[in-house]
Amino acid sequence: MKNKRKIIMIIAIVLLLIMLIPIKVQVKNGDTEYKAILYKYIKMHRPSEQSSTGYEDGWELKLLGHHIAGETNVYVEALPKITIEELEDIHKAVGESLKKYRESNEYNNFASSGVDRQKYRLIIELIDNSKKEQQWFRDNIYDSEYIVFKQGGPYYAQVGGSKEEVKKVNQLIIDYFQKEEMNYNLSYNYVDEKNNVVIVGLIENTLEKQNEFINTIFTNCCDVDYIKLIKDNKIIQFKESKSILEAKVTSIDDNKLVVKVSKNTEQFKKNDKVIVHVNKSIESLNKSYEVGNNIKITFGGLVLTSNPPQIDAYNIEINN
Repeated sequence: MKNKRKIIMIIAIVLLLIMLIPIKVQVKNGDTEYKAILYKYIKMHRPSEQSSTGYEDGWELKLLGHHIAGETNVYVEALPKITIEELEDIHKAVGESLKKYRESNEYNNFASSGVDRQKYRLIIELIDNSKKEQQWFRDNIYDSEYIVFKQGGPYYAQVGGSKEEVKKVNQLIIDYFQKEEMNYNLSYNYVDEKNNVVIVGLIENTLEKQNEFINTIFTNCCDVDYIKLIKDNKIIQFKESKSILEAKVTSIDDNKLVVKVSKNTEQFKKNDKVIVHVNKSIESLNKSYEVGNNIKITFGGLVLTSNPPQIDAYNIEINN
């Protein structure tokens, strides 16, 4: 009887040890997990956009899958104020320093860079984003307290990019036009999630205009390597978006015309009333600013639903 109890006790102890002894697992996000049947202990070291170091640290204990305790530390360093112009100067200096190494093929760990205009930081993406590589970058390329490192790349020559990269490119386009005067050659832009590309509708969709669009927008925020990445991977797919409207001017209000449609189109019917917002740079504007003129309006095809509907003119000419 005593022997039987000893055997049961030994089995119970063995089973308990099996349930308590953890297995170490390294997680892709940087965490280290110690997994056992009864519990899981997580040692955190994961990327964080809120942290000035680029990472948040901490720990968490789970018992049978339920949170028991834990703590997360996000390091936010109070840095002196800096202007966007000063950040752009740092960005330019980083690009110049990188150029020396990349021309001699001595450094291939850099993925991309860009200025975070909301948090006033310079984002550096590294293919190997370990602390060792971050320190090498600071020691050899450029060191600044405003640099935040993130995982990025590697980027290959392919059509389209990663979901994160495509969203980033689309957001850079949106950010540009929020602070710059409207480019009347742009009709629309959006993310094609199925093909992982950014669709851009241009009224004049020539190769020259496509290159002009990319260079104008991304020269201000990104280095030449990033522009090359966009072009080589064809992350932006251009489409023509142009419509013609024939109408008669009925009234004028500053840079806005009210017109009466002369011919049916896909968007409008004859005699419809339309408000036309006018770009000051249109050369033929003076001739077209007379009530009663018959005009031909080139626009991007997008119509603002209102009463009456509204469009942005790309070009206006007299229609004899």
